[in-house]
Amino acid sequence: MSNLRLLPILLTIGLSLTTIGCQSDEPDPADSIVPETTTGQPASTSRTDSTTETRTRSAGETDQPQDENSKEDEFADGNYGEVDPDNIYRPRNNEFEVTLPEKYDIQPQRDGVAFISSDGGFGGEVVFFKEEKPLDADDLENALKKIYDELLDGASWQLSEIQPDGSVRLDWRGTTPEGKELDAVSYIEQRNDTVFILNVYGIDRPYDAFLDDSQTIIGSYLTWPDDAGDGDEFEDGTGEASDETNDETNDPTNDEPLDETDREADESRIGAP
Repeated sequence: MSNLRLLPILLTIGLSLTTIGCQSDEPDPADSIVPETTTGQPASTSRTDSTTETRTRSAGETDQPQDENSKEDEFADGNYGEVDPDNIYRPRNNEFEVTLPEKYDIQPQRDGVAFISSDGGFGGEVVFFKEEKPLDADDLENALKKIYDELLDGASWQLSEIQPDGSVRLDWRGTTPEGKELDAVSYIEQRNDTVFILNVYGIDRPYDAFLDDSQTIIGSYLTWPDDAGDGDEFEDGTGEASDETNDETNDPTNDEPLDETDREADESRIGAP
């Protein structure tokens, strides 16, 4: 479990992402998503060219009931979530679910979960937080970049791509203050009043060395899974991305349509070397 102290970028370093008021008449949306505290140690990774895992299925956007109690009271027992026999992690209030490869160390958190492979070479986290103001793809991308530009040394942004489910994928590399190199892929999205971030990254190892693990994680990741499959997330109501949606979100250099059945790894790299 000691490897978890290296991780994650957002969770282990004690960051609480929260909405703050803006003073200017035309605030920068990225400024509304800021760290509340900065205790602990940041994560480490370096990223080589990244595979294109395409998310094409997402949960619906039905409003979720909110507990009136504070999180301090709600999680006083320290029970943030659990892993079922199929290795699927779900937080206590079922905001998301993700399947983790076998023999991964898992660290449940109040606002997400951190995970790392047994050899310490690959890890990541899911983070979620409230943001009532609607954010478009540019807002989400800029907010994520702002956070990591401040946390990491020499963050390098290689790819930005809107996915069929509306999330934004970013490929990047960066170095932690401890000198750990990250080779990463992130997905950020807003569902109703909640922003979700999924990070997966190689830690001093190429991302491509863990394609099977990344595909398991990304391909299983759902936000608000209780609402998945009701057809609300797609215009045609089928629960699958339409051809039109796929064409609009494909990388313009790729003539082949994205896989519409699942979030699966495309072995070709899109990011810069």
